[in-house]
Amino acid sequence: LGVSEPSRARLLTAMRQQVFRQGIPAGVGVPVADKVGFLTGNLHDAAIVYSPSGVYVLVVMSKGSTWGAIADVARQIQQQLQ
Repeated sequence: LGVSEPSRARLLTAMRQQVFRQGIPAGVGVPVADKVGFLTGNLHDAAIVYSPSGVYVLVVMSKGSTWGAIADVARQIQQQLQ
């Protein structure tokens, strides 16, 4: 994608350290690098999930939902992949 290794490492570090952890990270219980979005009733969470069964990408986009609902979806998906 034309991104240097130092830039990639900086981006992933920032995603691992972001403070909004109530969505996918709360649901999967394993290390996650994610980016959330929220504006006027829309909640989104896009994550790289570092699961013991393998690394995968999970994106949840919602309207009128809650962080708890996003965490529940992530939990269900993680359970199916174990």
